[in-house]
Amino acid sequence: MIQLSPITFKLKKPFMSFGKVLSHKESVLLNFFKADQLIMSSELSLYPGLTPELTEAHRSILQNDLDELLNSTTDKREDLETLTQKLPQAFRLCAETLWLKKHFQKEFEGPRKLKTSGLITDLKNPPELFPDTIKIKMARAPLANELPLLIKLLEKTHFRFRLDPNEAWTMSDLIHCHSALTSDLKERLDYVESPLPFSTQKELDDLIQASPFPLAFDLTPDRVHFDFSKAHALVLKPALLSFKETQSIMQAYEQKTRLVLSSLFEGPQGLADLLCLTAFLPISLQSEVHGLGTLNHLEHPLELPFEIPVKTGPHNSKIEQQINELVLIPSAAHKS
Repeated sequence: MIQLSPITFKLKKPFMSFGKVLSHKESVLLNFFKADQLIMSSELSLYPGLTPELTEAHRSILQNDLDELLNSTTDKREDLETLTQKLPQAFRLCAETLWLKKHFQKEFEGPRKLKTSGLITDLKNPPELFPDTIKIKMARAPLANELPLLIKLLEKTHFRFRLDPNEAWTMSDLIHCHSALTSDLKERLDYVESPLPFSTQKELDDLIQASPFPLAFDLTPDRVHFDFSKAHALVLKPALLSFKETQSIMQAYEQKTRLVLSSLFEGPQGLADLLCLTAFLPISLQSEVHGLGTLNHLEHPLELPFEIPVKTGPHNSKIEQQINELVLIPSAAHKS
């Protein structure tokens, strides 16, 4: 039996997303039982503006069809793909994860770890503690107002950073930002992610060529047909793409550009599963810094199936906490 259990994570600080204030995050846990015993779980992450509505038809597939598949003794990967084709792309990962746990149990027992970046959603109220790499959400205000705050923050810290305007900038904004940053600050920049919108391959290529910054792009399901091989990095959300699509994209781009995994504000279960799924992905991911630091933005995110080690060191004559890795704890309570 599969039980679908909705869960709500309150955000420590609300922030703007797709023009609305987001104060909490919804997910659904898929709990697979046998003889009233919980065998394994996965998480379906829901995000307004990115994932579709979870309809009764989708629930029926996840509860009934997936349950039948997991209880079968002769199921094959082709059977899983037939089932997931009935679901929206953003709802496939939770089903894929349960099927992989059934067939590759040891891969989900840990230990697993990935380097991760932090996240700043409000330049007016940045956190006091920073990891080695941080992603900064931009375009929450006019660039003329944000740039002084950005420069002030960067000048008093030491982290590497990534800027994410969510396609809300213009080319003039890109150039203005580039001219405002000192050479020292530019050396600390990893990339600017998805600065401008584009609708054709030529627009994408022209944007990459004209940009004064190295560019990364958030690869959403509606853009998998574009050629991003000239980009500095690709940002992939398996929760939106499905695991099969993520594997396919990584195989195509592994030798061409940097590959960065990104969360969809999953809870502990979803992030723990994502760590384990890297066992099926390119080994080069282990040296990359991924966008998985969103758990720190959730208030009381239930029991953690992994730990966040803390490294301390002197910075600007004071001790700062740096959260740089997610590490899965092998725990009987979370084994498949």
